[in-house]
Amino acid sequence: MSKKFTAGRIAQALDAQFSGSPDKEFTGITSIDLADENKLTFADGKHLKRLAGSSAGGVIVPEMRKDIPDKLQFAVKDVNEALIKVLEMFALEPAFEPKIEPTAAVDENAKISSKAYIGDFVLVRGDVKIADGAVVKAGVKIQGPCEIGENTVIDSNCVLYPRTRIGRNCLIHAGTVIGATGYGYRPVNQMPKLIPHNGGVVIEDFVDIGANSCVDRAKFGDTVIGAGTKIDNLCQIAHNVKVGKCCLIAGQSGIGGSTVTGDGCILAGNSGAIDNIELGDKVTICATSTALKNLESGRVIAGPNGIDRAKYLKSQVLVGKLPEIVQRLKALEKRLNNETEND
Repeated sequence: MSKKFTAGRIAQALDAQFSGSPDKEFTGITSIDLADENKLTFADGKHLKRLAGSSAGGVIVPEMRKDIPDKLQFAVKDVNEALIKVLEMFALEPAFEPKIEPTAAVDENAKISSKAYIGDFVLVRGDVKIADGAVVKAGVKIQGPCEIGENTVIDSNCVLYPRTRIGRNCLIHAGTVIGATGYGYRPVNQMPKLIPHNGGVVIEDFVDIGANSCVDRAKFGDTVIGAGTKIDNLCQIAHNVKVGKCCLIAGQSGIGGSTVTGDGCILAGNSGAIDNIELGDKVTICATSTALKNLESGRVIAGPNGIDRAKYLKSQVLVGKLPEIVQRLKALEKRLNNETEND
């Protein structure tokens, strides 16, 4: 069943300055173009001018506007923060009552809070601790020793290997594997031999990991994902990596073994960092680029060779001019040859 909230309830939740009837009901929030009279929308900056043409019944804006008198307005300090709150209000995620589903197979040595939810066909083996408010959805496999913190959600069909510790308020999306053996081999008798990985993985508080991503366990010690970091789908975090706090790692990105990142780093889509390097705080690796060496804090790199973004953009301008330059060179060569023949 879809949710409905009155304008008054929404204004209270957002601590917003409000105009219009507090009794009007809204059934959701969407983009400016898709909204109808029963939906909210939002805008700031250059998008504010588009609101007059929207069919939305209500708008979230940074300040009250005179050009949209037909719409209920919610004026807030931070439009993005307000958007997140409203999306949470209208979220369709079902609430899970604390219980262990009868089809789950749970080891007698596991310590599962009476306030946690364990879904259908979940397999829990060994010394596993699952805290209050945790949700483990259908088909998850957990091998102890392993810990899952308060209010953390493990989505369907994830696999947690031994020595995995996940903090509070984390969200691990479907199909993700945490704690598999790292990619570490050494030649023995001309054959690559797997090095045992006896370490673990630590996922700190408020971390999100997208669907079908992998975080490998360490050879020694732990692979660490810092608090507040958000990892997208289809990402690879190799053994012994240390990711800082509040980093953003977009889809199809990867970090090589034993690399350490600072806090607030950004890896854009399909980017990466090779193994055994260090990235300072707030380093940005642009889409499809790769960090090939240590980078100081604040660096922004781009291109396949991981050079400064400004230099890369200048080089791309020159690349676009290459056909013209080649034609000019050919013309100069022809002119010089003619002058030489006439001498």
